Amino acid sequence: MRMVARGIRPPPEALAGIGRDGRTELERARAHYCRRDTRGANMVPFAFNAYKASAVKEALDLLFHGKCAYCETFYSASAPVDVEHFRPKSAVLDDPSHPGYWWLAAHWDNLLPSCIDCNRTRQQDTVHAGQDPACMPSSHRARRVLAGKGCHFPLMPGSHRLQAESLPHEGAEQPLLLNPCEDDPARHLRFVGASSPVSSLVVARRGSLRGEASIATFGLNRLGLVQERTRVLRQLQVMGDQVLRLARLADLHGDEAIEALMLENVEAMIAMGHAERPYSAMVQAWLDEFLEALG
Repeated sequence: MRMVARGIRPPPEALAGIGRDGRTELERARAHYCRRDTRGANMVPFAFNAYKASAVKEALDLLFHGKCAYCETFYSASAPVDVEHFRPKSAVLDDPSHPGYWWLAAHWDNLLPSCIDCNRTRQQDTVHAGQDPACMPSSHRARRVLAGKGCHFPLMPGSHRLQAESLPHEGAEQPLLLNPCEDDPARHLRFVGASSPVSSLVVARRGSLRGEASIATFGLNRLGLVQERTRVLRQLQVMGDQVLRLARLADLHGDEAIEALMLENVEAMIAMGHAERPYSAMVQAWLDEFLEALG
C-alpha cells in the first residue's frame, strides 16, 4: 500500500448524474432512508448504481495505475476491479445498528479500486514468518484465516461513528483501517524481507493498531500476495548483487564502461519503485536501505 494523492483528478460526473426522475442517486437514497427510519429496517435495500459507472472505474484505474489500492496488485490481469467503499454503503458489520454510510455511496473520496481478495471476506491462506511461500500449497503449516474487508469498518478505541449525513472531516470518527488517499501507509506498515526462506511479509510498525488491523482485514500476508511480492523481492536481490559486483569491479579497474553498466542496473531497480509498478511500496522500502548501504 502506498499513499496516493486523490486531489489530482476531479470526481467523475457520473457520480452526480441526474436520473429519469430528475434526482441524483444521493437524493433518491436520502428519500429511501427517510422512509426506512419511519417504517423500520425491513425495507428492500436501496440499489446503489452510480459508483458502478464505467467512468468511475476508469478514473480509479488512472489514479491507481490499474492496481489495488490496498495491496498494489494489478487486478486487470486476473479479475475485474471491485469499486470499494472505504466506508461501507449499506451495512457496518462492526456496528449492526448502523445503516451504513449510504450518503457516501457516490462520494468520490469514499471510493477505491480493490482486488477481489482485499475486498471480499472469506477464508484465505496466510503466510507467517518462517514459512516458505513457495512450498505452502502442500504444507500442513498453512493457516486459513478470515480476511477481506467486505462491510467491515472498525474504529479506533473511543471514536464515535459518523451519522447521516456527516462528512468524514466534520466528525470525530477515527477509522482503524488505513486509507491510502488520506494516510501515509509507510508510517504504519513496514516490509520484512525474511532471508530463510526468502519472503516478503508486511508487519505493523511498533504500536500501530491501524497497521495491525489493516494487515488482518485486507489480508496483506495472504499466500498468493506474498508469493508475488517475494518474486519481485528476489528479482531485486539478484539485481542488487549484480550492482555490488559491478561496483567492486569499477573500483578495482577504474573502468567507465563497467560503472555505466552498474548505474544502468541501479536505474532499472529505481524504476521498479515507481508508482505505476506493482508492489512499489515494498520495492521503495528495499531500495532505500540498499542505496544507503551502497553509498
